[in-house]
Amino acid sequence: MQKNQILHSRYNPKAEAERFLDSIEIKKDLKIIILIEPGMGYMTALLRSKNPNSKIIALHAEHIPELLPLENIPDACWAPNTDISLRHFLENEVSDMESHDIKIIEWRPALSVYGESYRKLLEVTVEFIKQADASARTQNIFGKIWFKNFFSNLSIISNIIIPDTLSCPVLITGSGPGLEDSFEEIKHNEDQRFLLAASSSFTALEYKNIKPDMIITTDGGNWALMHLYECVRSFSDLKLAINICASVPSQCKQASFFIISDGSLWQSLILKELNIPFIVLPQRGTVTATAIDLAFFITKSNVIITGIDLVHKDLQNHARPYSFDKLWEEKANRLVPYYSQMHYRSNMIKDGGSYNIYSSWFSHQISKYPRQLYTCNKNNSVFDSLESISLKDSSSNNKKHVFKTIKVSFDDNPAKLAVNILLSALKNDNTKDKIFEELKLLLYTTTTSVEELSSTILNLTQYIWKNNLHE
Repeated sequence: MQKNQILHSRYNPKAEAERFLDSIEIKKDLKIIILIEPGMGYMTALLRSKNPNSKIIALHAEHIPELLPLENIPDACWAPNTDISLRHFLENEVSDMESHDIKIIEWRPALSVYGESYRKLLEVTVEFIKQADASARTQNIFGKIWFKNFFSNLSIISNIIIPDTLSCPVLITGSGPGLEDSFEEIKHNEDQRFLLAASSSFTALEYKNIKPDMIITTDGGNWALMHLYECVRSFSDLKLAINICASVPSQCKQASFFIISDGSLWQSLILKELNIPFIVLPQRGTVTATAIDLAFFITKSNVIITGIDLVHKDLQNHARPYSFDKLWEEKANRLVPYYSQMHYRSNMIKDGGSYNIYSSWFSHQISKYPRQLYTCNKNNSVFDSLESISLKDSSSNNKKHVFKTIKVSFDDNPAKLAVNILLSALKNDNTKDKIFEELKLLLYTTTTSVEELSSTILNLTQYIWKNNLHE
């Protein structure tokens, strides 16, 4: 904090705050207003009178002021000396669905007072809102698909992997170009490390005769099926870790499934009622982040990553061969050559900015992991802080063991049973409010009644449970 600097007028700070708010445009129907270092909070009372339905969040650069007048106290506030990081605080206070109804208001005199602390506060907040908005847009497009996938997948799964703890290292492979630099390294000590492969990396691994111990998929889009088709063709004993809302083809019915839930009440109620073992991991938006969470869950040893590049290698976005290659090759002709398609795709990914979003997220998350994370190779500056480890030299006395599986069966179509469980929970006073809010967010609907939501659920799922798609 700079000396001899003041945050507010010495004579009439309320009038100063009012003049400032009159000079900026603020919509009436905002869900959330975030104040960047509002000092003594003179804007809060004025905003509350103008936007009574908005949630007001104050973020302080140094500490939360003491003895604030009651009308100046926001709905939530954060400062560096609180027990939670700013990013986690914002995750708790702001839902993805609210991300497009947010207004950030800076109290600019604070910049000259707090300097770099103020700038960092603003930077993290803006970055969070960009990520939340990207997640909201994705949910708007795919929420209903994820929801339907949940019920379709219940008709597939019969062999369930029981969660257990390994004593050997877990190696995670993403599908970035850097995976090609690790092929020979990955082959070392195969019986002393557990290979957890993102489904998109499987085709490249198979080309080098590398067999994963488990494949993980979390993507709800239909394009994810292309990766899994390759897996089905190559495995007689396929082991799949899936987000229960992921897109999974019916050909995987004989596979063994490690079930991952996002921890929402509606999912937990159904899975518990159907006696389906599962673990809870947060949604991350990228399969490699969920793979790291899963690895820390299933092993007490090292977790090692490779192929998580989040960068381009010339026009190359993925390790080769890649499941989608054949699609582009089939489209190629004299007027639209393969090279041009790769150039267009590379530019499209760059313009989309997803790599930058994931890089930013990883850079904040690395220090939050419960144990040390290692890397085989460094293809992104985000992972420069990670220690490199050689699989050739990291032999272990702890050999990997095989996860146990159980077989589950149901008296009726499990999708139908699940729908009935969900509809009953929406009528239960103890669960209906929470589930109502969860499903409104997931299905991106403005419905205001349980009856309307129940009707939406039936419309989305009745084809699945009336016509068992996987029989």
